[in-house]
Parts: sequence; structure tokens; C-alpha cells
Amino acid sequence: KRSREEALDLFRKAAALPEAASSDLHRALGIALAVKGDFVEADQHFHQAYELTKPGAGAKANLEGLARLRAECGRLPNRLPELEAFLREPRMPELAKTALDLARLAAFTDRSLPAVALLDHVFSGHPELRADRCPFLGETARHLAAVEAARVGCGAAADAQDLGEDERSGWRERARQWLAQELEECRAELQSKAVKPAELRAQLLRWQHDERLAGLRQDGGLGMLPRQEQREWRNFWQAVDALIGQARSAGARD
Repeated sequence: KRSREEALDLFRKAAALPEAASSDLHRALGIALAVKGDFVEADQHFHQAYELTKPGAGAKANLEGLARLRAECGRLPNRLPELEAFLREPRMPELAKTALDLARLAAFTDRSLPAVALLDHVFSGHPELRADRCPFLGETARHLAAVEAARVGCGAAADAQDLGEDERSGWRERARQWLAQELEECRAELQSKAVKPAELRAQLLRWQHDERLAGLRQDGGLGMLPRQEQREWRNFWQAVDALIGQARSAGARD
């Protein structure tokens, strides 16, 4: 968490330099702030990105994307009282979209356990929402569920420190199942040419560097798991490597 704050401080200093400021830099900083729950400052940087967008190819799409991000910064904080009420008395919302909003807010504010509980509830009644993409990160709801379950299962979530090993093991297994489903979806998209190989490869490379999955990817974390779990996770990451290779080869042919 400290390194993330240090990175944000460096980001802010770069964005404050007139010679370094750019639309892309302010947009990236806005996203980094939004996914830690700082919606007001995030919106300020999205506004700066909007102002710095230069005319030319892709400008219209960029401006429309920034407008959507600003709209989310204005909309999501209005759900915070509902999240606080849910944390006090965990009653699942009647509307799946409301539960999805609360799950993302919970994740953005380091409340991993309610985030995965809400997402699990959403998927059980509305499996189609597993593919719903976060406006800020672009990741699916199922991927968010997987990484938050990984944090809970590895003891990295501050709000799940009191869980026993049986519960943690259960969440690690859910994380593996959800990620395996995501990987199969990626494989199908590559085979059907529904996604550009370079984009798919970039997505999978992000998985390999996502700090939220470090406990289930790096040797230090894996070494603390039962041997069967270690084998399952190593097999999963080998499958990710293999699909990255297939995406690279498909891109070279295009």
C-alpha cells in the first residue's frame, strides 16, 4: 500500500510539470485515483485530460471515453451510503446492478470480503454480469471477483485477517475457478478472432504483474500453500504463458 501511495505521489508530481503534462498522463492518474476511491481528485484529472486532448485521429473517442469516466466519478460516490449500510447490516440489494456497484466500491476502498460476497451474489442470479467491464480498469466483474478472492484467501485483505484457513482455502479455490473461466473466455476470443491478439496478450501480461495476484503467482506465496494447491496454480500460470505465446504467434501472422 505504501509503494502505491509513493507511485501516486510521483504521478502527481509528473502531472504538475507543464512540460510533462499530457492527456494520457492525467487520464492514467485519474484512473489510479478512482480505483482507490478518490473520486473527486480523479475527476479533476479526467477534466485536465479532456482539456489537453488534441484534435486529430481518435480525439472524439478519447473525449467520449473521458466523459464516461467523469460520469462514473459523479455517480459511484452516491452509492457510498448504501455500501456503509450494507457493511453495518449485510442485506443483499434487490437490484443486481446496485450490488455490482457496491462490490466495486468495496474493492476500491479495500473491503475485499464484502466485495467478493456481493459479486458471488450477483453471479448466482445474473451470470451474464460476470462479463460486465469496469469503466476504470476495463476488467470484467469476474476478474475483479477473482483478484479480491485471492487477496482474501492469501491473507492480504485487511478485513479478512480473522478468517480461518478453511475459509481462506475456499476463497483461493474460488479465485482459481474464476480465473480459469476468464482464461477459457480469452482462449475462445482468440480462436474466434473476437479480439486482437496484441490486446489479448497485453491483458494476460497484466495478470502476470497484478500485485493482487502475487500471493498465488510468486514463489514466496505459493510456497506457503498445500502442495496440491501449488501444483494447480503453477499449472494455471503455465496455461496463461501458453496462451500468451499463442497470441504472439497469431499477431505475427496477421
